Amino acid sequence: MTKLDEYRIEIDEIDREIVQLFEKRMETVLKVANYKKENEMEVLQSSREEVVLQKAVANLKNKKYEDDIREVFELLMKLSRNSQKKELGL
Repeated sequence: MTKLDEYRIEIDEIDREIVQLFEKRMETVLKVANYKKENEMEVLQSSREEVVLQKAVANLKNKKYEDDIREVFELLMKLSRNSQKKELGL
């Protein structure tokens, strides 16, 4: 096995974990959607999204990934909003 093969195996394992965490996040997003419905809240909470982005950046050890992690979380939040809208029939 080459070093490249070893790296790819490691990436595959990381990807598996990412998928599991993504699924867990999206299941929680549906709970949030129902809470918002019960409390007559809007799906989009701009101030919360900014906090999420700030926390994501703060959690980075290597700040050279700041732009990338912001992009990842912006996409995650877009998918979350879309999922909430579907759940709420909007």
